[in-house]
Amino acid sequence: MFRTHLIFGVFISLLLLNLGEWYYVFLFVLSGALLPDIDFSRSKVGRKFGFISEVIEFLFGHRKLFHSLFFAVLLSFIVVYFFNFNYGLLFFIGYLSHLVSDGLTKEGVRLFHPLKYKIRGMFRSGGSLEFVFFIFFIVLNLFLVYNMWW
Repeated sequence: MFRTHLIFGVFISLLLLNLGEWYYVFLFVLSGALLPDIDFSRSKVGRKFGFISEVIEFLFGHRKLFHSLFFAVLLSFIVVYFFNFNYGLLFFIGYLSHLVSDGLTKEGVRLFHPLKYKIRGMFRSGGSLEFVFFIFFIVLNLFLVYNMWW
């Protein structure tokens, strides 16, 4: 779910604050953490991109190309080309955090698309275990913020 990817992306950002200005860290990590769901038109990100998301979903399907390591690397190289290595790395780490968290769900993720092999976990998207995961990372984020600034 969007909120889980967001809060997990914030956690990763807090861990990586030493790689650059805090606002760039958050911008690139969170962009990477949220972008993969552009391939699902009913996701929060997909609804923001409207027709573009519908076309991507029609052409590529959900949790296929946009949820692969190949595509994560490709987009990260594009970020490196237009910005710099650190921002590309931050984007890749954010993107990878999305793929890892989707890999923890029962629906799983095909990291090596187009190969059929799926990585699956025990969580159901939107289920009670995901909610526990979400709350855990909120608490962890608050702990990290408290220890950084106080």
